[in-house]
Amino acid sequence: MILAGVVLFLALTLELVRLTVFSETGTHLIKAKMEENRTIPQSENIFANIHKQYPTYEEALKSLNKYNLRYVSHNYVKGNHKSNVKVFIFNDNDCGICRKEQARILRMLEPFLEDIVIVFKHMPTVRDQESLSAMFGQIAVREGLYEEFLQELLNSKKELESAEDYFELLNKIGISLDRLRSVMKTSMTDVLREVGEDIEMAVNAGAYNARNQPVIYINGYRIGADYLPQHRLTTYIERLINGEEIIPNDGFEDKEDNLAEPAKP
Repeated sequence: MILAGVVLFLALTLELVRLTVFSETGTHLIKAKMEENRTIPQSENIFANIHKQYPTYEEALKSLNKYNLRYVSHNYVKGNHKSNVKVFIFNDNDCGICRKEQARILRMLEPFLEDIVIVFKHMPTVRDQESLSAMFGQIAVREGLYEEFLQELLNSKKELESAEDYFELLNKIGISLDRLRSVMKTSMTDVLREVGEDIEMAVNAGAYNARNQPVIYINGYRIGADYLPQHRLTTYIERLINGEEIIPNDGFEDKEDNLAEPAKP
């Protein structure tokens, strides 16, 4: 009886998601304004291409799009909360491949946890539909069990496709059906609002223009965009930890010096 009541309540809740979070302009994807990104050839020196495009370091730095991303109280975070190096991860945990890729990135970031803070945000990719992983994931955040939630998703041998699947998962990590029912009765409006805020921030930051998830930002710069290939993620982390800018000025100095030199007779 308890499970049946929870399922019925969830059905009403999912309809509310559809009507509130996604219906204003059709879909969250339509709301996203597509960025115009340059097509950049591969190079052994990851910064060589930006050296070719801009005559000075200042112009190169200004060319990078920097977004105003912020941590809000409903987000799960790990690492050093006082760090000035902030990594934002937008991901759709309904996607098995995206979950595995997120786990790979987190392993890369593990050695830096004393020096960075990682902020997790929901980014559902299913158009015009609710995201069960976002909604139940946010419940796990509220219950202090988000890492356990992600790990169980990663370990699952089947794709979670229904509310019942998520009920079982949350119950397995320590959230009882009684507690779930209580959350749904008293806090679902807040849960939906919190997921909606993450989606809105993803839209405003152009995250839905990325080719793949998860979408990663470091101090507001989207990795994989502009001149910041994702495979050199740790390079940017190390630079910022050392108090440097995300791109170096090496390579611009000679060009600037040459411009300043008087022409030889």
